[in-house]
Amino acid sequence: MLVREASAVFLDEIKTGLTYVQETEKTGYFIYVPSTFKKEKKWPLVIGLSEWHSSTKTYMEKWISEAEKRGLVVLCPDWWKSRDALPDQGDSWLLKILRKVSEQYSIDKSKILITGFADGGDYAYYLALRYPKRFSAAAPIGGALAQSYDNLIFYGKIKRHPLPFFVLNGKNDKGLESRLMSFEDVRRSVQRLRDHQLDVQYQEIDDLGHEYRSDFNSSILNWFESKFRG
Repeated sequence: MLVREASAVFLDEIKTGLTYVQETEKTGYFIYVPSTFKKEKKWPLVIGLSEWHSSTKTYMEKWISEAEKRGLVVLCPDWWKSRDALPDQGDSWLLKILRKVSEQYSIDKSKILITGFADGGDYAYYLALRYPKRFSAAAPIGGALAQSYDNLIFYGKIKRHPLPFFVLNGKNDKGLESRLMSFEDVRRSVQRLRDHQLDVQYQEIDDLGHEYRSDFNSSILNWFESKFRG
């Protein structure tokens, strides 16, 4: 059951389950805490970015079963973007929430996955490459490295703090066109990662359109756990 709160922590006692935390008048974030949560343990964190103008709650709910089964915390913020201006305001807000959640929920900072779908995947690409010290791995789904974001990335950072990437795209995804991108932009994005000697697992699905399938989260987390066992 969803609990809507100004905070997911009450008198230093962590609420488990799904909570929506209202950060400002207009925006906030969903957080899921597994029933097995104990503050004495360090927990992996998944940060999921839903498709722009879609339901953040619906996207979050797709993660609950795996989060409960595997024992991890999931954070899905109501993020915002600008296609024609620097995204710094949104970056600052998201990173502030990441710091807050990491402190409150005993997050293992060596096991933080940033992922997202569609333009949420575009933003996940950008965040991982611009702020690689904040994350452990990235899994953009149905996304690409938009030129507006690519122009803001300093690739020296990712060379000093390399992250593994799990990239999945459908060959029939028309959602790219609405963001003025093509499937060739997807492949160029993957090649850009490989040109910088990053560990990239890339999958193209022939019959996949603009869709987030139910088994994607399991595939993402199997890959993530294979990179960060222990």
